[in-house]
Amino acid sequence: LATEAARRRSVVSEAAARKARVAAEYVPRHPELWTLSERWLHRDFVALVEGAKARSANGALMTAKSSSWKPPQQIERGVYALPLFSNEFCTLLCEELAHFKESGLPSGRPNSMNRYGQLLDELGMSPGFLDPLMKEWLVPLCKSLPPLAAVGGATLDHHKAFVVAYRMGEDEHLSEHFDNSEITLNANLGLEFDSGELVFYGHKESASANPVAYHDWADYGIGHAVLHLGAQVHAALPISGGERFNLVVWMRSSAH
Repeated sequence: LATEAARRRSVVSEAAARKARVAAEYVPRHPELWTLSERWLHRDFVALVEGAKARSANGALMTAKSSSWKPPQQIERGVYALPLFSNEFCTLLCEELAHFKESGLPSGRPNSMNRYGQLLDELGMSPGFLDPLMKEWLVPLCKSLPPLAAVGGATLDHHKAFVVAYRMGEDEHLSEHFDNSEITLNANLGLEFDSGELVFYGHKESASANPVAYHDWADYGIGHAVLHLGAQVHAALPISGGERFNLVVWMRSSAH
């Protein structure tokens, strides 16, 4: 406990120092990734959010676009499976992460459970990519999904975003936990891997001892994501081969 307390006391200053050094020294391989574009988004996700915006704007007066709107697949209350990123974005981001690793610049640990990966704010990706992804795309969608709207989905205003890496001999799984977030986004970036399903146990106040829902990444493919309540207890089952990168965004609402 003393070791962890000491680590947490130094997290903010150390992260700021790393971020400043990266900004000064790192030369991106794909600098276009630092600006959000519809090119990086799956076309079905774009249509999904545009429909959610139209539905919200029109209220009871439904347009053809908003009246035909269907929410993403709900695999458990407050847990949705949906397309998110284009294959091109996933490929380029994985290449960028490999390029950054080769640079030898310092990198913070993603969180207290995952040991391998990258904090995306330290790469400077918040202003041009992560902030608009949350505010312009994810907030309108969360606002239209009642379980997410009920926990501040319409007022999400800050986030922590990171990529986690699962490899044989390193982090191969993640134990049961709930997130430090109102709402979590978890997107599969690739690469080649076997197993590693995401399992859910229910809300932290009434979680089951056994899984109540499974999400098999292989059924959906690269670029697809799960959007879920941070209070949903979940775990990542062990991969049995290869490596997998996931982009995770913990989103919070000050108002909530």
